[in-house]
Amino acid sequence: MKRKYNVQIGDKARCKVSGLIGTVTCRKEHLFGNIQFVIETYNEDGDKASEAFAIDWQQLELVTANVIASTPTEVTNGVELGDLVKDRVTKVEGTVTAIWHWLNGCVEAMVEFSDGEGGEKAVRSPIDRFKIKTKGKVTLEKPAEIEKAEKKTGGPSVRISRESLK
Repeated sequence: MKRKYNVQIGDKARCKVSGLIGTVTCRKEHLFGNIQFVIETYNEDGDKASEAFAIDWQQLELVTANVIASTPTEVTNGVELGDLVKDRVTKVEGTVTAIWHWLNGCVEAMVEFSDGEGGEKAVRSPIDRFKIKTKGKVTLEKPAEIEKAEKKTGGPSVRISRESLK
């Protein structure tokens, strides 16, 4: 089977930018097209995961394929990115902005919603917890022109993010 990405869940991978090496435990798909893989690095003894990082798929290279057998992930309720959904537990309604596919077969969705006071909140839960209200409610629009800053602000890259192992 041809690989869609240069790494898959269960592979050992290396970040071309940072040099981090670890096992791919998750694929994250974001509403606006970004695909990241979570790699869990090892402690100095190499026997235990120490930290996890979400890295854009283009920055990863395969070290060893299929070092851990992964359980196929499948969305059984038809929920997709951009759908307006209702949480069956909390009854909150919002838009699916990200979907996580985990090594153990679990699929989670990030749903963003208004807090009723002009702010935004998000909840990440197993995808089967959400019921579709409207398919594909969110569509991509051309971004507005952004004024150029007078001086560069610098700062760290946000293309790699730490993931909680809790």
